[in-house]
Amino acid sequence: MSDKPLINLIYADAVQAFNGIAEAVYLGRPKTTTTSLNSFVSIEFKNEIYDLAAGNSDFSLTTYGYVDLYVKAKPDGTMNINLQTKLADEIRKKLPYKGKVSVFTRPVVSMMGSDNYGFNVTRVTFNVRTIININNN
Repeated sequence: MSDKPLINLIYADAVQAFNGIAEAVYLGRPKTTTTSLNSFVSIEFKNEIYDLAAGNSDFSLTTYGYVDLYVKAKPDGTMNINLQTKLADEIRKKLPYKGKVSVFTRPVVSMMGSDNYGFNVTRVTFNVRTIININNN
């Protein structure tokens, strides 16, 4: 197993899972970006990670994560609903996803509206389970 903390390994799995859907992937919502982007995703996890009872399949910890999809609004300020829907569907279709240390399942898509910075946001929430025997994967 890696010397990195487990949460870093889970984030690495998430970046691998959702990379390539939008123009950029961030861990958390950036305040600014160095380039002008039409779309990007932000990945975060809940603070709570729960231990599962012994004998519960091949997983040891569970929590929830979410991917916020940001798509630049049209010049008139309205939502680019076609691109927003297409990219949100691509995120949803990535699940279930099995990474090196975690499995992401059960996507739930929520339209959130404007972030007041020129982007519209869709959130995809998903279940995260860590694999007990990571050395064999």
